[in-house]
Amino acid sequence: MNLIKILSCAILVASIIFVINIIKSKKDEPETSELARLKETPVTAGGAVIAYILSIILLIFQFVNPNISGASSTAHLYGFGLYVSCTLLGSYIILYTFVKEEIATKDKLIMVSVFNNTKIIKWDDVSKVESTFPKKLKISCKNGHKVTISGEKNEMKKLLKVAVKKIEPEIGEDILLASINKIK
Repeated sequence: MNLIKILSCAILVASIIFVINIIKSKKDEPETSELARLKETPVTAGGAVIAYILSIILLIFQFVNPNISGASSTAHLYGFGLYVSCTLLGSYIILYTFVKEEIATKDKLIMVSVFNNTKIIKWDDVSKVESTFPKKLKISCKNGHKVTISGEKNEMKKLLKVAVKKIEPEIGEDILLASINKIK
């Protein structure tokens, strides 16, 4: 039981340090030819706050009443699993909200993942554009890579307007224009 308490504290501290390091390593200076920068809405971080609050409550319960999830070792492991899931989910949502972004420039689309990895797609390499969800777009490249674009609606509209100008009309102009018109 003490091992679970120690692991729980270590996981919470490690996930917070990991998230802080990723966010600190992120560069926010604009690209020289940046035309649009699409990020997730800050409201999304509310899900992370809820997940972190739940994990902290579970951690406190482990210290106050270790048998709250049950007296068996299996029940303790399930409680620990729920705690780890909430902590990792909260960390992922924070990274998704504040690190992931798409940057449109005059000749390429720069995709920054939740772990601050960068993928560059040249506008000439786009082979297909699909609308996947009311405010999401999937872009396929000639080399087989696929990326999904989503985020704050005003910035999404700006990025879509850039894409309409940069992607060949027969590849997805109709989908891009329809997506622009869907965004209110």
